[in-house]
Order: sequence, then structure tokens, then C-alpha cells
Amino acid sequence: MCVVGEASTGQGALDAMACSPVDLVAIDLALEEPRAVQVAQLLNAVPVVLMGAAAEEGLANHLLRRRSGRFFDLSGPPGAFLEAVLKAPHTAPASPDAAALPHDTLTSREREVFQLLIAGHTMSEVAYELSISKSTASNHLAKVRQKLSANTVAGLVRYAHRVGLVR
Repeated sequence: MCVVGEASTGQGALDAMACSPVDLVAIDLALEEPRAVQVAQLLNAVPVVLMGAAAEEGLANHLLRRRSGRFFDLSGPPGAFLEAVLKAPHTAPASPDAAALPHDTLTSREREVFQLLIAGHTMSEVAYELSISKSTASNHLAKVRQKLSANTVAGLVRYAHRVGLVR
């Protein structure tokens, strides 16, 4: 195995891979310009190791569900990264629709609740805006949090930022 390039931005990584064929790409989920999620989506034919905090494992595993790759927890023990790289399957993805993200599974109403919440609205404001009861809005929020693996509204905002829905 040989490291053939390193980049500090998503565009830099894409440019480096255009110049040299690669067998595997390691991507930090904190990558910017474009975001790591977008870079991973563009690399359908290349196995990836997605690196991030333990809280990001749900997002990483969803991205990897229909493609080749592994997740690496950055707080893991020494040697764990090499283990993740060595265990990453070196085969093509199973399906071209591997780019689907967790928020793509939201119903239209769940998406409306999600968008209002990440825009800073309270649950009462969400209920009022959508002409639903606060209880119904809370039920939609519970489903959104479950689908996006977020325990809090702040977690939803972090998710939205991480996948490029908000800046």
C-alpha cells in the first residue's frame, strides 16, 4: 500500500485523484470545500475509509451501506486506522444509488419539521407554521431524530451542517 496524495480540501482531493489512480481513499468527515459527504458520493467506484468522531458513525455507516468502505473513529487506539484501511473491502459499490443520505429517507412532513428546526424555529413555531399540534410536531421530530441518529435538535443542526444543508 502506498500513499499517493494528501489534500486539505475536498476539491484538492478530487484534483489529486484525477492525476493518479487510487485503490482506496481516506476521508475526514470534517473535510470542507466540498464537504466529505459530497466527495464520498463522487467516488462511487473507489472504496473509502470515512474518519470522524464516534458521534458521526451513524452518518458514515449510512453512507457506506451500499458501497465499499469502513468507518474509523478518530479517537480510536493507535493502529486502528491501519486496521480500518486493511479491512476496507477493495471492490466496487453494490449500487449506483449509494449516495442516498439519511435525510433522503424523511417524509415530506418530517423534512418540513427538520428544515424549520435547523432554521432556528421552536417546536411551538413549527407547529404553528405547519398548522399541526405541538404533539404532532414532536412526533415528527422524534422520527427525524431517529432517522438521522441525532439525540437533540443541536445534533440535527450539526448533521445538517456536516452534510452541507446549512453553512
